[in-house]
Amino acid sequence: MSQRIDEKPTRREALQTGALLSAGLAAPGLLASAASAKSQTMLTKMLGKTAERISVLTLGTGHFRASLGLDAKKAGAIVERAIELGVASIDTAPNYSEAEDFLGEVLPPHRDKIFLATKTEAATYDGCWEQLRTSMKRMKTDRLDLVYLHNWGEKDRFPDVKAALGKQGALGALREAQRLGVVRFIGASGHLYPSRFMAILEKEEFDVVMCLANFVAKHIYNFEEKVFEYARLKDVGVIAMKALGGAADWSKGAARVSQEHYQTAIRYALNIPGVASLNIGFRKVEELEQAVKTILNAKPLKTKEIAAIEEMGKQLAPAWGAAWGEPVA
Repeated sequence: MSQRIDEKPTRREALQTGALLSAGLAAPGLLASAASAKSQTMLTKMLGKTAERISVLTLGTGHFRASLGLDAKKAGAIVERAIELGVASIDTAPNYSEAEDFLGEVLPPHRDKIFLATKTEAATYDGCWEQLRTSMKRMKTDRLDLVYLHNWGEKDRFPDVKAALGKQGALGALREAQRLGVVRFIGASGHLYPSRFMAILEKEEFDVVMCLANFVAKHIYNFEEKVFEYARLKDVGVIAMKALGGAADWSKGAARVSQEHYQTAIRYALNIPGVASLNIGFRKVEELEQAVKTILNAKPLKTKEIAAIEEMGKQLAPAWGAAWGEPVA
């Protein structure tokens, strides 16, 4: 079983948590550290107004591609180990090559205990429905827990905001899918163009946002302040992706954040106020196990550490540039 991240802390932990919050810090790292002594399975948090508890680690499947050396067996081993460790949230997308097909080979026996998210890149009602049907067929499921408008900031994909969010647009299709019980929750993901998410957050239909968030990208895109803060006010669930910066070299799989800063990156993302889960992709079981161990043993960031991380992120940001595209505002 997964461990709840909001179990009642001891008096000492409560005092420490209060001090951190007074200093303007979130305290999930503190509670995760306390909980890890009791359980070696993944923690859970509430995902905004969905009232759904999801695992603090979400298994991303962007690396589940034959061109990257993975097949159904290798991908299945990662999924099976994730489930063993209490990682009950899985994220995928139609354009992740074979990812949905690989999931279809391993998910069916576990489907009832998995919070399954996929995405649509279609801006129209008909296009969205076509992708939903195809995704469910590939993954051998009759329902989806969450569907995102995939990279909402991508203007070529969603050129007309009003149309995409209208009755004949993707949102119209997702709302219809909700009414039919095919889709439970609606979200939007994004790597760029943070200000465009205001149109999303003004719509009551959206339950979740998933955006790029790491200690370097904060100084480039800053979804933390531009999007997440408003999402929290609206009680929209928040998931952080690319906490490790994503792949610096897809052919090798190495993350943009070096191993030297691995723990710092995870702790930073865990401490972003309102974040319920970190979406991280893996190519090996060992990488998954490293992330689970790091999250379970994460300690809260101290004031001096926050200042140091802030400065380090500023120094690294120019070299990263607009790594996920323009605009950054």
